Amino acid sequence: MTCFVVTERDQERRLAIEPTGRVRGVGRFELAAAGTGPAFCWDETRRFRWWRGGRVGERLARPVL
Repeated sequence: MTCFVVTERDQERRLAIEPTGRVRGVGRFELAAAGTGPAFCWDETRRFRWWRGGRVGERLARPVL
């Protein structure tokens, strides 16, 4: 199971999270206006530890993840 720590919270629009397990990084859920209703947007930055390739591993995995 992956758990997340909430690092930022805006009741109406935004929730930022940080995983506590093997994967490191920051993710943000956000609601935005789109046409006739809200759009659900997701943005994330992953950080690989050195034994998973570090920054080189991050760049190689970016197209897949």
